[in-house]
Amino acid sequence: MFETNRTLEYVGIAKNNLETVDIIPIIRSFGRFPFPSEQVAAYQAKLKERDAIIEKNKKLKASKKPEENVPVMDMIESKN
Repeated sequence: MFETNRTLEYVGIAKNNLETVDIIPIIRSFGRFPFPSEQVAAYQAKLKERDAIIEKNKKLKASKKPEENVPVMDMIESKN
C-alpha cells in the first residue's frame, strides 16, 4: 500500500502494540521515489496555493459559508 498510494498523508499506528521489527519494513517503504529537482519550484508554488485555500476555508467555515475544495498534492509521476 505504501509503495503505490501517493496521496496518503497520515497513518495512525500508535495503538497497535507494534515493535521495532514490525515497523522497519513499513518505514523502509516510505520515500522510495525521489522527488525530481526540476519539479521542486512548481510543487512549492502549488503547496503555497493549497495553504492559501486552507486558510480561506477556515474563515469561510467560521462564517458558515461553503468551503473551497483543497487540491491533492501529488505531482510526482512514476516512471515505471
